[in-house]
Amino acid sequence: MKKSICLSFLGLKGGSGKTIISTNIAYVLASAGNKVLVIDADPQGNATLTLSPKNKKDPGLFYPAMNEFLLDRGIGALDVIVTDTIDQNIHLLPNNLRAAQAALRIEPLVAIGQVMKRLQPIMQNYDYVIFDGRPEDAGLFINLAMICSDYVIVPIDGTYGASSLSALLDLIDDMKNWNAKLELLGVVLNHWMPQRIQAKQLKEYLKAQYPEVYVFNQTIPTSEQIRRTQVMGRTLPVVIGESISPSFKKLAKEIIKTIESREKEKNDQNTYLY
Repeated sequence: MKKSICLSFLGLKGGSGKTIISTNIAYVLASAGNKVLVIDADPQGNATLTLSPKNKKDPGLFYPAMNEFLLDRGIGALDVIVTDTIDQNIHLLPNNLRAAQAALRIEPLVAIGQVMKRLQPIMQNYDYVIFDGRPEDAGLFINLAMICSDYVIVPIDGTYGASSLSALLDLIDDMKNWNAKLELLGVVLNHWMPQRIQAKQLKEYLKAQYPEVYVFNQTIPTSEQIRRTQVMGRTLPVVIGESISPSFKKLAKEIIKTIESREKEKNDQNTYLY
């Protein structure tokens, strides 16, 4: 049986591009025939907005959603997961602002434990599970995403740099006490304009300060089409009526290749140990 791979897209700050990247990568994977579950781990509900059908454009209309799933143990994952999305191979666990209150009312580790017990058996039914996380240093949703995930992918705004990356790396290391398999897969440079001097400086900074961090070769450039998708809350094909952007296709291919390499390393190590 093929292993289900769980990815968390976690931003260092708001506007880093985690939702536009995570949802478009989900679309590319689904278009290739993979079954994909997207878990919206941000009460702002941007991933829910992006992936929902045209007749349900308000994340607040989804009921039950993440809030109810967190607070009511009688509500199972299958009661919450939405199958009517922009692609038949994408399923969605929606989120909205109701969950912001839930996060304040419950103890994170207790909630995460009971949510994982109900969620993980369902996750195994998918080829890929993608968490679209919220930009925060710690908290219920980012902890839930990292405890469930195999790998973390971090979009970085190519215009402003990576001043908070060290804090996120420390958080990932801390979370290994709860999830030993968790790894940083790599950093994606978003809003990329290679002609700017800041772009060259950012690459040099990452190489010097974080030599152990893989920076994906494929960047996501700044473009009018991508800006339109962010404003409209959609994936590229839905907005422009044509195939997905080559940048996202190439990034998805690189992500898959990197995962395959990491998984092979793990299997080789396990074989050596035994």
